[in-house]
Amino acid sequence: MKRYQNLSLFILGILVTIGIILFITNQIVIEQNFGELIGQNLTIKGMVVENDHGCDVDGYCILHVVSEGKKFYVIYHKGWGTCENMEASNLAYSLKKDDKIEIYGEVENSNTITVCNSEDTYIIRLT
Repeated sequence: MKRYQNLSLFILGILVTIGIILFITNQIVIEQNFGELIGQNLTIKGMVVENDHGCDVDGYCILHVVSEGKKFYVIYHKGWGTCENMEASNLAYSLKKDDKIEIYGEVENSNTITVCNSEDTYIIRLT
């Protein structure tokens, strides 16, 4: 009887370990790398995972977006700074988690796009 009890605990331990591994690997999102495209315009589709309204308190308003398993950021308002594209900014402010979007903007750094530098940039809600 004790042998079955030890075997049951061993199997339970393996299942818990597998569950933890699956949970952790599903939480890891690799950041996008636009490094070679800095200063160029880019179109990309993705899903909003967070909408940071930091511009309400002197920071930047930023969308956190995932596309093909990679996370990147979209600046849509620079707080006290200027944003030349208020149409895109106003739409972005209203976006919610899980909204699917298309962005056309300027690559600002290795993982960030901005729609504030030109009226030619855009954000479109796809869902």
